[in-house]
Amino acid sequence: MFQRLLRKLFTKRVQHYFFKQRLLFQYPDMTIYTSQRNMLQLFNNLHLPGHFSIIDTNVNMTQRERMGTSATRILSTPNAGGSSIYSEALSIELLSRLLGVDLYKTETELEYYYPEECDNGGSGPLMDYACHYVTREREIILGVSVTRAMAFNRNYTRQDAIALLRKKLNNIIASSSSIVNTKFDRHILHVWTESGKNAALIKRECKKLKGHLNFKDTIVLISIVNTDLVFFNNNHHLLINKVK
Repeated sequence: MFQRLLRKLFTKRVQHYFFKQRLLFQYPDMTIYTSQRNMLQLFNNLHLPGHFSIIDTNVNMTQRERMGTSATRILSTPNAGGSSIYSEALSIELLSRLLGVDLYKTETELEYYYPEECDNGGSGPLMDYACHYVTREREIILGVSVTRAMAFNRNYTRQDAIALLRKKLNNIIASSSSIVNTKFDRHILHVWTESGKNAALIKRECKKLKGHLNFKDTIVLISIVNTDLVFFNNNHHLLINKVK
């Protein structure tokens, strides 16, 4: 009996050690840090329906990035407005390097039906892009919404995290159900953060949503990144103010 208990404890320790192991994806222009637990959860969510998962990554830009075909396509295609085109390009670049996904449709290539009679003037939330992940058995279409957890001239708060997640996750549901030329198998909310503190706030609030039926088949990808271009592209005056 003692030997069985010892083996059981040893197995748990081995599992704990295994899941805590850090993974490193190293490229000349960036290094991506995550864990084996994160990658297992990510693959589990992609292959099995009905899951909500939270994935942590840390992206260290070591030099000017070498964008791949998918990211270059986003950068060279007009979007539907806003100042986040670089964050969207870097998002598909990260997913491409982690999973080998390819861009399927850009923001403006996705077509929507928002009825005029729904008091929204025939418009509504948009998905930032669609990509596809190919397995031996099938092709999985992912709808990706990219956002940034940030606050100007003050600390990012728990209330900021709650408001961001509520808005973006509900927008994913609304936009996904209104797209007429693509059907998504899974959704990804990609949240860029400037610090581990902001990432922790987002993750803490995400954990409270795991049982929410509306957000099943959703992956929240939280990425800490060390480049201001994600947060201040097309807002050069803000970047100048921050540096000062």
